[in-house]
Amino acid sequence: MEDNKFIKKEYIDMEESETTFQAQQAFNAYVEQLEDNGIGVEVFHQSTKAADSVFPDWFTTTRNPILPGGVLIISSMKNHERRKERMQEVISELFSRYENIIDLSCFENDDKFLELKGALVTDWENGKIYCNISDRAHEEVFDYMIDCLNTIAAKTGDRRIKGIKFRGYDTNGEEIYHTDCIMTLFSKHAVLCVDAIKDEKEKETIIKELTDPEFNINPKE
Repeated sequence: MEDNKFIKKEYIDMEESETTFQAQQAFNAYVEQLEDNGIGVEVFHQSTKAADSVFPDWFTTTRNPILPGGVLIISSMKNHERRKERMQEVISELFSRYENIIDLSCFENDDKFLELKGALVTDWENGKIYCNISDRAHEEVFDYMIDCLNTIAAKTGDRRIKGIKFRGYDTNGEEIYHTDCIMTLFSKHAVLCVDAIKDEKEKETIIKELTDPEFNINPKE
């Protein structure tokens, strides 16, 4: 609530049982839609009470041509309530499927955070990760993660991952908390709220990184 300015306010006064019911309905519908489209889904049941676990941000995984052995990344979460979502059984199960693990949770001791799915927009085809720096995406943690990914990538190939940082602000001049609030990528196109990026050099750089054929295997329109 402190820095998520996009939350729908009508949920604030709603009973916990109702918000839980609505969230579970949305989750179930999403699983069904994925399965109807031929996508395998594995559901892990939350073993401790954690209000937001229906949308996990505490880990992400990838396996791609740059990281063929696969990587499990555990995030550094800003909110103490959300740290309860971590489950060792999930970590153990996923680590059995991915050769590498990057654990960023130690940065929580220094109040430095990097929430993964919302804070990062990945473009594995072009070897890039975009990150809007905020209280939920600390620059030092992001740089550390990129270094770790490239150390892993160096074991199997010549390609490396490029971390691209910028800073986005809303119309009130407040930090936008997650990158995916202002940016998303499709196979051929990018959608970016360029007005949120106030620094002209950062704005010019990110547009070039997205669209310039010199910097991309598959540049975006």
